[in-house]
Amino acid sequence: MDVARGNQTLFMRSDEVEAAWAFIDPIVNEAKRRKPEKYAAGTWGPVSSFELMAAHGHRWIEPEVHG
Repeated sequence: MDVARGNQTLFMRSDEVEAAWAFIDPIVNEAKRRKPEKYAAGTWGPVSSFELMAAHGHRWIEPEVHG
C-alpha cells in the first residue's frame, strides 16, 4: 500500500534495478562457471588462495593463539 500512497522509499526505481543487475550478473555468471575448490577441514583453504594472495603481493597472516 505504501507505493499506492506515493511512498516509494521502500522500492527501487527501474534504473536502480538495472544498475544492480549489471553489477550482480557477472558475479553470478562467474560463480556458475567456477565450482568451489575442495580442501581439507581445519586447513587455511586451497593452495590457490595462497597463490592469489602472493600474486598481489600479500600473504595470509596466521592468528596468534593465546592461552
